[in-house]
Amino acid sequence: MASQDCVLHAHEKIFRSSARFAVEKADNDLSRARLPGSEKKKARARAAGAKFLALIGAE
Repeated sequence: MASQDCVLHAHEKIFRSSARFAVEKADNDLSRARLPGSEKKKARARAAGAKFLALIGAE
């Protein structure tokens, strides 16, 4: 049973790391996107919210 717990913990860490990487990539892509100012602000707010949730999930 302990080995299953270790495997689950390792998979959880990989998933969270992947989620944080995806959020960072989306944020970087957004910073290079050509959007009108108001749309870029909305998209940045959504990206910041996603990043916050990914970081909370990593704790």
